[in-house]
Formats: sequence, structure tokens, C-alpha cells
Amino acid sequence: MDGNGILKRFEGAIDLKKPGSLRPFEVVCGDTVNVLVLTVTDLGEPADLTGCFVKAVFSSSVGLAVEESPDHGVTVDESEVTVELYPSSFGPGVVECELQIYSSTEEAEPDLDECDLLVTTERFNFTCRGALLSGETIPTAPGFPLLSETTAEIAAAEAQREATEAARAAAESGRVAAEELRAAAENARALAESSRAAAESNRAAAESARQTAETARVLAETRRVNAEDLRSGRETARAAAETNR
Repeated sequence: MDGNGILKRFEGAIDLKKPGSLRPFEVVCGDTVNVLVLTVTDLGEPADLTGCFVKAVFSSSVGLAVEESPDHGVTVDESEVTVELYPSSFGPGVVECELQIYSSTEEAEPDLDECDLLVTTERFNFTCRGALLSGETIPTAPGFPLLSETTAEIAAAEAQREATEAARAAAESGRVAAEELRAAAENARALAESSRAAAESNRAAAESARQTAETARVLAETRRVNAEDLRSGRETARAAAETNR
């Protein structure tokens, strides 16, 4: 299977009728050289699978996956079924598996309308654990102390930024409050100015009325003085006439 001969091989027996007696085993997510060698039995006796078409069906955290013979991960040799565990067939957690055995030797999936001979084995489980190395793994380097120092400086700078932002937000809140007070004072000033303008208008109207009354009074006084002068002249003429008489 592998050119260097490096692989993980798991062996066991699986029965057509009895619950699985496979020993627990574990694979690592992403590994590409896991091989499962299963001896298929019928109530403990080896089952002859010569000429059969076998599928390995998996259910895991990645969903359902199917591996088929002969070119898709499953090979059959008498009662022994070898399954190459493709990485896409399993995901982290518990993985369930069963074999579907058809009485056809066709490479493609058998047509069950023409061939109704299908036997499914008991299910068996194995576990899959996630690999420590992933896309989020950080490579180590001799400069780790520098990285640690830089990280600390970044954290301190972030704390300073947050403090500055908090101060700015507080100052902004103060500015908004002061602006609200200024707007209220401006409204009060505008209202007072409006009242002053109205009072000034009333005063100007009153002053105009007073001036008009004063002009009328002066005119009346002038008429009174003229009338008094006329009366005095007549009185003088009367007195002179009385003397002559």
C-alpha cells in the first residue's frame, strides 16, 4: 500500500450475526496509512466471500462515507476484507462502521432489482482523535523570548489604548453634557432676548404715545396762553374805555 511500508494495521474479526468482537482501536484524524483487516465470520466460522462485492460504510462527525471494491479502498480475499481507511471516511470522535456484502462481482454497485442478495454485518466502532498539528499550530523558534516580550508589549499597548479610549469616551461624554448645558443656556438667553425685545417694543410704543400726548399738551398750553393774552388785551381795552367813559 505505502511505498515505504509505513502504515498502521488493525486486525480483528466481525460476524454477520453476533455483535462485534473487535478490540477497541484508535486512529488519528488526517492519517492516510490506516489499514483495517477484517475476518468476516458467520457465528464464529469464516464466511467465504469469494465473488462477492463489499462496501465499507462509515458514519462519523464528517457524515456518511462509503468505500467500495475493487478500486476504492476495499479488497476481498476469501473471508478476509481489507479496508484502506481513507481520511475522508472518519472524523474526530466515535466512528461506526459496517460491511455490506453483495453476491455480485461487478465493480460498479450491484443492481438490487436484479440481485437481492445482500448481507450486512454487525456494526463495530473505533475512535478517532484529532492531531496536535493543525492549521492553527504555531511553529516554535529560538526567538521565543523575543516573541514573548513582543506579545507583552502588544498587550501593554492594547491596555494603554483601551485606557486612552476610555478617557476619550469619558471626555466625549463630558463634552456632550457641556454642549447640552450650553444649548439649554442658549435657549434661555434667546428666550430672555425675545422677552427683552418685546419689552423694548412696548417701551418704545409707550414713549411714542407719551411724546404724542406731550405735543398735544404743549399745543393746548400755547392755545391757553394765546387765549389768556387775548383776554388780557380785551380787559385792558375795557378798562381804558371805562376810564374814558
